[in-house]
Amino acid sequence: MSTSASRARTLGLLAFVLVSACGGGEEPEPAGGGMEAIDAQIEEAEAIIDRELARVEREEASTFPCSAFTQAEMEALAGDSLAAPMYAFLHKTENESAWRAESCDWLEAKEGGTSVSLWVSRPEHFDSGQVECYWLGGELRTEGLESLPGVREARWDFPGFGRGTLRVCADRALVEVLVDRGDEDEGAAFETARGVVEKTLGSGRW
Repeated sequence: MSTSASRARTLGLLAFVLVSACGGGEEPEPAGGGMEAIDAQIEEAEAIIDRELARVEREEASTFPCSAFTQAEMEALAGDSLAAPMYAFLHKTENESAWRAESCDWLEAKEGGTSVSLWVSRPEHFDSGQVECYWLGGELRTEGLESLPGVREARWDFPGFGRGTLRVCADRALVEVLVDRGDEDEGAAFETARGVVEKTLGSGRW
């Protein structure tokens, strides 16, 4: 089972546990103890939720591409504190092209902070069995990426509002990084994205 499916299943089960502890929306009739017994059930359900969510977070953090970074490494690249990583397996479509990607999201830890999203598509994620390059626009920009093995082309798109996307096509993978900052510092956004691509393509996963 993928970690994204595991997260959904876990959240569903936890919702059931919490509703059950609260009496399923009906007037509870505890055998004894009155509201104290109900409070104890709720506390137990909340403890189960905390443990299960922590387990899912550990599982997602150990799944590639999340596992290519420690929390400290990603926060250093982002220059900001980030929430724990969340993994997902996605089906992507653009115009008439379709492919798959393993992704990881580090959401902002505070309002107005930075978030980073990473998508990695390897040869097996394309129907052709080979990495295919898809471009929607953006400027050709490869500084700092020339030394990475197999890089064919890289494009950077920064439409404003603090959001920038770097998509790099390499022999081993199509890598895309979206950086969403709380300011308009395009240079900082690009450096974050470039650093994430560099670490991803340089990881031991390959």
